[in-house]
Amino acid sequence: MQLDKAALFEDLGYEPHAGQLAVHRSTARFRVVACGVRWGKTTAAAMEAIAAALEPKESAIGWVVAPTYDLADRVFREVEVIVLERLRHRLVQKKEAERRILLRNMAGGVSEIRAKSADNPVSLLGEGLDFVVVDEAARLKPAIWQNHISQRLIDKRGWALLISTPKGKGYFFDLYRRG
Repeated sequence: MQLDKAALFEDLGYEPHAGQLAVHRSTARFRVVACGVRWGKTTAAAMEAIAAALEPKESAIGWVVAPTYDLADRVFREVEVIVLERLRHRLVQKKEAERRILLRNMAGGVSEIRAKSADNPVSLLGEGLDFVVVDEAARLKPAIWQNHISQRLIDKRGWALLISTPKGKGYFFDLYRRG
């Protein structure tokens, strides 16, 4: 059984525009979204994280990572608001100090969404991840993605959604062009 994202989004009152819809419909393991301000990257990323956390499975772990906690909190707070307003019945636990939300997924298992900052790369070590959302990905040092974040996805064959406003050429530009 797989989660019907379109039905979930409708239940949550979310109507993605054509660009967001393309992101949501993509089955690519790594999705790279480079667009300007006010496009709706944060909302689309939050919805993807929620959908991933609700997927029917025993458990899932996902991170929202950004160069700083302030930036990671943008997507994470959006997730938090949606959960508290529309999915409170699925909320198992909210740990404010740890920037962590635990949700009951569609199989009855528990999934976790956590906000992380890339300013201390050591904090990005350890766990295997089912998914990761990287906000302002163009502002991360390439080594953070290559040596810390992408490595967390290997053992579980997890997926990544990298969102950012463009910032010249670099690893994010290269990933975008590869797509």
